[in-house]
Amino acid sequence: MQDVLTTTEAAQYLRLSTDTIKRLARSGQVAAAKVGRQWRWRKADLDEFLARGGTRFRVVRDDAYAAECERRLQEPRLTTEEMEAELGL
Repeated sequence: MQDVLTTTEAAQYLRLSTDTIKRLARSGQVAAAKVGRQWRWRKADLDEFLARGGTRFRVVRDDAYAAECERRLQEPRLTTEEMEAELGL
C-alpha cells in the first residue's frame, strides 16, 4: 500500500504550513484527493512535486494530446526574425 498522508503530515513532510499545502492542492500544483472535508496526499506525489522543483502539476488526460505536445516540442523553433516576418512585423 502506498503511503497516504494527512494534511498535517504532508505539510510537515514538505516543511510547509497546512494552509500553503492546501492552497497548492486547490491550484493544481500538487496532486491530492479530498475525502469528505479532508485532504489526503500520496507521498509519491509529494516526492514528484519536489523532483519538479515545485512547478505546476499537469495532468495529461489523453494519449493523443500527449502525442501532439511531444510532436510540437520536436518541431524546429523559429528565430525572432522569422516569427516577425511570419506575423508581418
